Amino acid sequence: MSLRGAYFIHNARVPIAVDLSNAGATANGTTVVAWEQRSWDNANDFTASNQLWLIKPVPNAADTYTVQNIKSGTFLDLQGKFISSSMLVTFLGSSANQTPIVGWEGNNGNSQKWIIKKDISGAYRFQNVASKTFMDLFNGGSANGTRIYGWNGSWDSTSDDSFHKRWSLKRASQTSAEVSLLVRNNPDITVDFKSYLLDGDYIILPEGIWQTIWNGSGLRNRPWRSEIFDCDDFAVVYKGAVATWGADNIRADGIAILCGIMLGRAKVGVGAHAYNFNINTRFDAVRFFEPQTNAFQNQTNYNAYLGFF
Repeated sequence: MSLRGAYFIHNARVPIAVDLSNAGATANGTTVVAWEQRSWDNANDFTASNQLWLIKPVPNAADTYTVQNIKSGTFLDLQGKFISSSMLVTFLGSSANQTPIVGWEGNNGNSQKWIIKKDISGAYRFQNVASKTFMDLFNGGSANGTRIYGWNGSWDSTSDDSFHKRWSLKRASQTSAEVSLLVRNNPDITVDFKSYLLDGDYIILPEGIWQTIWNGSGLRNRPWRSEIFDCDDFAVVYKGAVATWGADNIRADGIAILCGIMLGRAKVGVGAHAYNFNINTRFDAVRFFEPQTNAFQNQTNYNAYLGFF
């Protein structure tokens, strides 16, 4: 099973997250450290984004991935020397213990490629392709700012310090197929919607961030006007606001933000309505969003007959 998608990376024992320092700075060489998990499920801002990583499979390489910071667009990179010629630049992550792991612009080097798979404990280990060393929480420290290094080890080590190299993954995205399944199973939706991405991934933003985006969209002061600016216009403008927010806040390419539009007919009487939808951060329910009032609800008074995401 591919790990493709957006994740928070936590140590399997110590309650910290892998964090790109300086608020997710874009500069090459920005240190990767351990930090307490920033608020996400109930967040109304994007301060957790420097702890959010886009894991992408490397083609034709089993269990091998790049790990890109969502905010900065830089990649998890093991520092080391590089060899440059007129035709080729080869990056070589150092195999020495305590080699820093940093954020670095994409270069397709092996120092930015990681074998990620489970060990005998069920936790994940990250082995750098260039050096064969493992991503390691220095001394198993729990303090904010504890460095994360490359360190020698083995896949199935059971030594007392083996937890330094064991990690868990918390998803923050869903595939288009997973979103479609939730939509299909919702009783307020009468058709099988199709996504714009046939085989893509969507970040699932918390509802608080949706509401923050709405606050900056200008829709609060926009009056409803029959035909000229009515419910479908509210839904389309809000979807555009989410896309604009994403372009301003996410530098990693290759992942979308879920923000759907639905058109529905009244369950009782006559009438129609347009609205947006998301899914919750537990990934188990569709949440309908009213772009005229900035409010979420679990069900609507309409049967959706058309929509997209």
